[in-house]
Amino acid sequence: MNVTKARCYIHDGAEAVARCSKCGKDICAKCAVDYHGQTICTACGMPLIGFFNNMHGDPKTIFEKNK
Repeated sequence: MNVTKARCYIHDGAEAVARCSKCGKDICAKCAVDYHGQTICTACGMPLIGFFNNMHGDPKTIFEKNK
């Protein structure tokens, strides 16, 4: 049986680790943002959070919070 792993829709070379709770697309660790307890992608987070200058900086992605 050949199982294909999901890929991030933004970074198609990266393995998906979550699914955006707003749009439902697969996202990698760099794109997964915690928004009030929900995992959303950076594209959905832009209008909600307003982090246009540094998409992967602030807020930290849910996988970078504990670093």
